[in-house]
Amino acid sequence: MAKCCAGCGFLAVRNIETRNLEEVEFESRQIGNMRGRYHYMPICFVMAANFGEEIEELRHLPENETRQNEMGEVIWPKWDDLRKTVFSKERPCESFTRWQQGFTPKEHREMIDHQAMVKWQAEREDTDRLWREKQEKIRSRTEWGRYIFLALFGIIAVVIGVILGHFIK
Repeated sequence: MAKCCAGCGFLAVRNIETRNLEEVEFESRQIGNMRGRYHYMPICFVMAANFGEEIEELRHLPENETRQNEMGEVIWPKWDDLRKTVFSKERPCESFTRWQQGFTPKEHREMIDHQAMVKWQAEREDTDRLWREKQEKIRSRTEWGRYIFLALFGIIAVVIGVILGHFIK
């Protein structure tokens, strides 16, 4: 299924002060800027994409040849433009998780793990319930077998008792 990284909860940026991976904020997802306390290169938390390699490839394409204005400042390509291109690229990704604002990539991973655990637990409980129901049926059949055996044994004992009673008289 094709998705773009701009909408994924695993799009991360490293805080250069704390070295923690943090969520990429809405504006940065839309226009590609990574200003302030963040490292300039975004990271895919689950390593499904290598943004550094993709941006380097983009930088070396003929259409992205560096252009400067009259004062020598780079006007194209800017890092923001390259990051935006990479973020908005449609790509097949099995790890895509819809971004929920305010959650770090780690918290997105924990949400997925929790959902998987709840699903596994529900399946395990269903399997356990089915096994208990099967065991109950087996137990019930076994009990009916015992009752029938005891009834037949009692009838046979009575018949033998009557027959022996006639011979003893």
